[in-house]
Amino acid sequence: MKYKVTVEDWFEGKIVDTLVYDKLPPLRDLMKIQENIFLKYKIEQIEKGMTKEEFVLYYNSKYMYAYAMDEERCHIGSAPILLEAFHNYGRESTLTVIDELLNSLITFTSARFRLSTEQRERLAQVVLTQFPRMRITELILFVVKAQAGAFGKFYDRIDPIDITTALSHWWGDCQIARNNYRLARYNQEQESSLKRKEEEYARHREETMSILLDGNLKNFK
Repeated sequence: MKYKVTVEDWFEGKIVDTLVYDKLPPLRDLMKIQENIFLKYKIEQIEKGMTKEEFVLYYNSKYMYAYAMDEERCHIGSAPILLEAFHNYGRESTLTVIDELLNSLITFTSARFRLSTEQRERLAQVVLTQFPRMRITELILFVVKAQAGAFGKFYDRIDPIDITTALSHWWGDCQIARNNYRLARYNQEQESSLKRKEEEYARHREETMSILLDGNLKNFK
């Protein structure tokens, strides 16, 4: 399991460091953070140690509609990109997931001529090699959108190049969506930070005025 420690300056309202550990963070590291009274930390478990079998089941097409409900998470969530899946869960498991997802698109259509087993295997390999930085969840979102007709209608037969062409367009959309979602999050964090600073300033000003007022009243007496 892996753990992420996010270190935040609560006064400035910004994250100052992010640490990743392969096991629970050592107590000495956490105590070192606490030596600064303006810093606080949050520990998150970021990897559950998923097995190959769990990986294949977790990203099964039966659950893809639930994933597709949250497009932001599909684009900038914690799901692995295809290259990470290849390294963490192996070539066979990654190709199995890709093939199963794409086949759910193929069987969804009314095309009379379907892909052969060899074509399906090659298609999965092409997707892995040509779109290594696409998230598994982005591939899932592609399948759901394709089922909804976002990339046109497949007539009579399914051609692998039709799918890879649509994926090429989709990959461009994914990169734009990632940037937009990240920018929106950044702006939201900046607004929250500014609001916290304004509240801190207002509270500090009120406390200062109260102290000055109390001092003036005592001098007047």
